[in-house]
Amino acid sequence: MKEIRIDGVIGQGKDEISAAEIRKQLPTNGEPIRVSLHSEGGSVFEGFAIHDGLAKYDGPKTVAVESTAFSIASFIAMAGDEIEMSPNAYFMLHNPRINIEGDDEELGKTAGMIGDLKASMVNAYAERTGKTPEEIQ
Repeated sequence: MKEIRIDGVIGQGKDEISAAEIRKQLPTNGEPIRVSLHSEGGSVFEGFAIHDGLAKYDGPKTVAVESTAFSIASFIAMAGDEIEMSPNAYFMLHNPRINIEGDDEELGKTAGMIGDLKASMVNAYAERTGKTPEEIQ
């Protein structure tokens, strides 16, 4: 079984975990993988890319939450066929957030985008847990 660690902030900056880094670690033969996850979250878009890369992986995949899967890290966990939680594990879900500046048109477009991100995330959590989108919200 191939072990992959996501331990830290999700993003593309120095010392952050990127989708490209995770994709490089995925085996090409479909062998089972175990993703150990301990993250306070980070970039929503990078987290979506990590989630999608793991979800597309053909082999069996287990995501093991070690202590924290906060923010976008909790969404990454939804890509596992199985999700394991250590006795000390915590999930934290919240609405996607963004810091921006701009005029009324830019702010309006960004608000719409954040709404779309939220809907995608809520639907993924609802599908995975069997709860309704309203319960997840």
